[in-house]
Amino acid sequence: MASLEQSKLTNFKGFHPYTSIKLIDNTYIFMKDAKVGDTLEDGSIIKSIFQNPNKGYKTFYTIKNVVGIHIFVMGEHNIFNNSIKEFVKVKDYFAAGPTIITYDTICGILTDTGYLRIGTEIFKDW
Repeated sequence: MASLEQSKLTNFKGFHPYTSIKLIDNTYIFMKDAKVGDTLEDGSIIKSIFQNPNKGYKTFYTIKNVVGIHIFVMGEHNIFNNSIKEFVKVKDYFAAGPTIITYDTICGILTDTGYLRIGTEIFKDW
């Protein structure tokens, strides 16, 4: 049986800190630079932000179908699969693929809607 610490490492969710998000004023910022109170392009408001160590240096997945935006996200994060109309893990998403990219920090955002839209993709917030 996995220890609690190992379980946290296996199931950790988050984004690469340099993932771009679009604000309501059409500007882009890196996720690491987001602030509580920022309004995202879909009108949702950031309520909380975290930056945690990427223990074990888990690799990121990339979403391949987003035009002009590179999304680097952990495989355990939930993304809406429009084809089947439900949330799935990024690692199981048809348009995502593993990368060799790691980083020492993982970022996450909580919004007032419970969702984070990046380009055409919708993620459950952390």
